Amino acid sequence: MAPRPSLESANALLTCLTDAAEGGAFVGFMHEIGSELDFSPTRVSRALRILVDAGRVEVAQRGHGRHPTRIDIIDTTPVEPADDAVAPLAERLLEHLHGLSEGGVVEQPLVEVARDLDVGAPSVSRALGQLVDSGRARVDRVGTRSHPTRIELAPDDKETALLGEIARLEEALAQARERLADLRRKPDRASSSAGPETGFRPSG
Repeated sequence: MAPRPSLESANALLTCLTDAAEGGAFVGFMHEIGSELDFSPTRVSRALRILVDAGRVEVAQRGHGRHPTRIDIIDTTPVEPADDAVAPLAERLLEHLHGLSEGGVVEQPLVEVARDLDVGAPSVSRALGQLVDSGRARVDRVGTRSHPTRIELAPDDKETALLGEIARLEEALAQARERLADLRRKPDRASSSAGPETGFRPSG
């Protein structure tokens, strides 16, 4: 069986990080890596989590603002699937929570999460219980019909979620800079399109 798409993404990210690394470490901005691979920030975050869990890389410094992210390359061997089975629901749920999280926190009705994963709500509740028991998540508030469930990811998983958020912010900042540059160029185009003065003065 072919590797799952998530593993393919992780190995593509590993190759990209390795090629860009100097002295065994990548130093740069994750949104640029995402653009090169045509990955969304969420996909980059998930792929990076797989690499960290598999012992291929280690995040030495999280980037913010103009400060780049530093990732140490530990092993360049591609990640192989542990088996041919579909990922357990708890792992699928955790991966899905990464994509929904903001700052390591998810606020979402479990019914909607179950619909996204194409499983029943009771199955999602059991999978969430497994994540809680393993210390990878904590339920801050049980949802009701009018209020969503609030889930806080464990510190290690929160780090991955924050990396995804940083990548999204870096991408938004790059787009904002492009728009600002366009706005600054518009006055120049307007002045150049205006014709030369004729020297005409109305008679008194």
